[in-house]
Amino acid sequence: MELAIPLIYQKDAMGNKQFQEAENEFNQILISANNNQILSSIYENLAPLLDTALQSLRFTPLQLEKRAKDYSYLCEALQNGQTDLAVALILVTLTTLQNKVIDKFPDEVASASA
Repeated sequence: MELAIPLIYQKDAMGNKQFQEAENEFNQILISANNNQILSSIYENLAPLLDTALQSLRFTPLQLEKRAKDYSYLCEALQNGQTDLAVALILVTLTTLQNKVIDKFPDEVASASA
């Protein structure tokens, strides 16, 4: 993901594509690494929906750079056995995505929570 950031700043369409592909691969590896057959099965079935949802959201280059760094910090936390930090980083990532979805689809989110 970090390699795609300079291309994204240059407004090169390949940068966004590379970032998305790397993010999809990262998510798949993260889920698979748990060796949990049920979680992996759920992810495999929901991955196309997640990919489509992520493609519909727009992030600034700075936001993508921050996401890439957060993913890097997550890897470091997992390698160092810092479970609490890893969970916190995952929650930050999910909260950011949730806020983007709410911003993009406010009416749908409001009606779903009613």
